Amino acid sequence: MASSRAPIMVGIAPGLSHRVAVAWAADEAARRHRPLHLLCARHPTVEHTVREALALVAARHPQLETVVHPPVGSLVTALRHHARTATAMVVGPLGQDASDSTFATASDVLPIVAYANCPVVVVHPPGGSAPRDRLVVGVNVGWDGRRHSTAPLDCAFEAARLRGVALHVLYVWRPPVLGVLDERAAMQDCRMILSQRVTTLRARYPDVEVRQEVRRGCPSRILTQEAADTLGLIVGGRGHSDLIDMLSAPVLPAVLRRAPCPVVVVPCPAASHHSLERPRINRVRRRARSAVIPRLRRLLRPIRAHLR
Repeated sequence: MASSRAPIMVGIAPGLSHRVAVAWAADEAARRHRPLHLLCARHPTVEHTVREALALVAARHPQLETVVHPPVGSLVTALRHHARTATAMVVGPLGQDASDSTFATASDVLPIVAYANCPVVVVHPPGGSAPRDRLVVGVNVGWDGRRHSTAPLDCAFEAARLRGVALHVLYVWRPPVLGVLDERAAMQDCRMILSQRVTTLRARYPDVEVRQEVRRGCPSRILTQEAADTLGLIVGGRGHSDLIDMLSAPVLPAVLRRAPCPVVVVPCPAASHHSLERPRINRVRRRARSAVIPRLRRLLRPIRAHLR
């Protein structure tokens, strides 16, 4: 857990794109009353890049405590190391032109996310229209009985409170590949569990205006669509034990690549996971078993008769 003086850290690279990340990080550091630390990769124009970043910070927040770390050879390795103790880790937008972006692809960011103990923020430049006064958080209520963290939702409520904006809590349910026998029951369970989680946080953050929603479809597509014209999209990221799964799963890389706003990836450590409402989950499993087993018996009956 970050200490009360843990910094907001921003990784910068040569080019225009780092300005967006530095501006976002400076605003966040001033908002949370934390120092701002700048970390830059070693390159021929490093001094110019650092001077430009410091000038930008001074123009936005003259009183902000700012620290410049010595240039490093591998920005990914250094950011991954500092992400264990920072309040938040901020990087610039992804882009195919490595000379004008901190990282080229989402796979460059995922190793940082996998080992981070703090939120990792990928700051994309704002779109053409002005952002609305709201944040979007994508959560996983885990109707299937798996264990999921409330860390993204906690982070989203706190971010909305600090900014004085509304919060849209969104869970996108994607049916299993083989389908589900009682989709209506599964969706209803998602709504009930999500409502329970949101109600708990509403009591802690009474000033935050909240809208909650469960939708069916492709999570990455719906989340990025809902994030248009917003201040940011907040999602969860799994711990280092799930790094391979993170690299192969399509949702997080797609969101990092396509979201038209800053994306905040909140780590979900195992210690913060909690058991979901088992009785409700078990009811869905019992319904599924009661429907599947008779069907399997009917399908196997001709095979058994033939074998006899």
